[in-house]
Amino acid sequence: MNSMTVAATAAITGISAIGVKQLDEKYFLFKDAKLLFGLSKLGLMIQHHLFTNWTVATGIEEAAVKFSDKDAIVFEDQVYSFQEWEDRANQAARFFRALGVKQHDVVAIYMENRPEFIFAWSGLSKLGAVGALINTNLKHKSLLHCLKVSGASLLLAGSECLDNLRESLDEIRDIGFTVHCEGAIVDPSMDSSVDKFQGYSKAPVPVSWRQGVKFDDACLLIYTSGTTGLPKAAILKHAKIFGAGAAFGIQFNISGEDRIYNSGLPLYHSAATNIGGGLCLIAGCTLVIRRKFSATSFWEDCTKYRCTVVQYIGELCRYLLSAKPGPFDQQHKVRLAVGNGLRPEIWSQFQSRFNIREIGEFYGSSEGNIALFNHATTPRAQGAIGHMGMLMQQLGFCKILKFNHDTEELVRDPVTGFCIEADFGEPGEAVAEIKDRPAGTFDGYYGSDDQTNKKVLTDVFIKGDRYFRSGDLLTRDDKGYYYFVDRIGDTFRWKAENVSTTEVAGIVSQVPGVVEANVYGVELPGKDGRACCAACVLDETFDPKMFADICKKELPAYAIPLFIRSLKQMDTTGTFKTQKVQLRNEGVDPSVVQDKLFFFENDSYVPMDIHVYNNIITGHSRL
Repeated sequence: MNSMTVAATAAITGISAIGVKQLDEKYFLFKDAKLLFGLSKLGLMIQHHLFTNWTVATGIEEAAVKFSDKDAIVFEDQVYSFQEWEDRANQAARFFRALGVKQHDVVAIYMENRPEFIFAWSGLSKLGAVGALINTNLKHKSLLHCLKVSGASLLLAGSECLDNLRESLDEIRDIGFTVHCEGAIVDPSMDSSVDKFQGYSKAPVPVSWRQGVKFDDACLLIYTSGTTGLPKAAILKHAKIFGAGAAFGIQFNISGEDRIYNSGLPLYHSAATNIGGGLCLIAGCTLVIRRKFSATSFWEDCTKYRCTVVQYIGELCRYLLSAKPGPFDQQHKVRLAVGNGLRPEIWSQFQSRFNIREIGEFYGSSEGNIALFNHATTPRAQGAIGHMGMLMQQLGFCKILKFNHDTEELVRDPVTGFCIEADFGEPGEAVAEIKDRPAGTFDGYYGSDDQTNKKVLTDVFIKGDRYFRSGDLLTRDDKGYYYFVDRIGDTFRWKAENVSTTEVAGIVSQVPGVVEANVYGVELPGKDGRACCAACVLDETFDPKMFADICKKELPAYAIPLFIRSLKQMDTTGTFKTQKVQLRNEGVDPSVVQDKLFFFENDSYVPMDIHVYNNIITGHSRL
């Protein structure tokens, strides 16, 4: 081969390499290929476990053999190996069986984060029974509603929750519940002990106790947060717990060498129990749990317990950034933070301050069949809730449909009657086709066909198809990155423009003097649309003029909060979601609202009383 041929071959090879690189940068072919390989692996695992009828019970038993003395659960100064998890699950199973619990029965669990919570629902799985995991913040009407919906008649409560429970104890018993207390308490009105499960045999329970229970059967009921109404009980099957644990291990390279820190994310929520618990059983990693979240102890705990992965949700990352710098901020060995809800405006700051190399942001819900993942290791990926290249997008795991913000309805083609996909950058509702597949379908809400049917959309692209409605507005760009916009019902119209509460809250939260912010739209008598209101917890450094200046600089005129409501504290759910329904309903009428109010006027905020409010309503003050 002469020198010219060699040169020509090298040139062609170089050009080809450049062409492949450019194609990959545009369409992410190699990334998709890797992801598809992982999905194929996951699919084969699911099919195998479907064939063998894997359940959480068999998962615990297999983990005890495979990982034995390895740390499984760490809580304060208590350490439980995988074998000890198996032993305690067997004891719990015998405890519940002695109370008459059998296959497919539902038992309600009302307990804060501690190992006994995990042992309780693990023991129920040994019987083929179902654990209804009750939000420990619930009281009165919401608590009674969740108990009734579960169809259970037995409630296992942690002694730490009795103050909430006592207020409704008579009513709980009136609807047919027997209440047992786990923990140190002397109360003659209920059966209680320091440790409910001690005294029962640790020996393996007979498989016949759960004979016939399948991979596709219910294991847990996980309740929605109830930010827009009473909670609904999402059905979590054994298949979904396995699928979540396996998928997160594959997506974010989590292995048995990892130690996962749950800093107080409630175990009644799927992010903690489904993902954290599932990962432990399948990958053999260690789960470190804390009873309550503490921003000041977070990184010290990570260092003490040698954690390599941390879980986050909602505003947790913002709370950590608000804490004073400490000696453990970068002494830890954490390489990955995995969760959902890390806001774009603090993403880079969070990674930089705490030296977190990788972010495993994901999008999904306990009940839904949409799963988006963004393993963010580069600045380009920051802020996105998921990413799919050209190949992955063709598989249709998630569609974004055109949405009318005035009517809050999906837009359908006037000729065909079918839905229309949103354009790049256009907010629309995220949906996914409902297919009969283990670990990846919409299983509905327990005991509520009406609520289930509301989440199902039919005749979307062809006659007779069925899609799960997320209730969330997302956008995607031409590179395949997906972004969260807002919840449907939270986005509102003002001056013929759409206002995203999430976008406004992201700006407002950065204003000096604002500790926490909750943004929503309020109706004003005689006015079209809803005006923007920011309910904020403020400290002594709050400056109304600075607040106004930053909002004017960062937000379009129609999105600037016209009202500020000063709160003493922010009401949130157990997963740090702000409660805005009551705030929205109360509006900004000073005769109704007892908190201090401000009105945006003359490029600043002025205190608002009933006189100012009347001027607004009558049109004497300009909006």
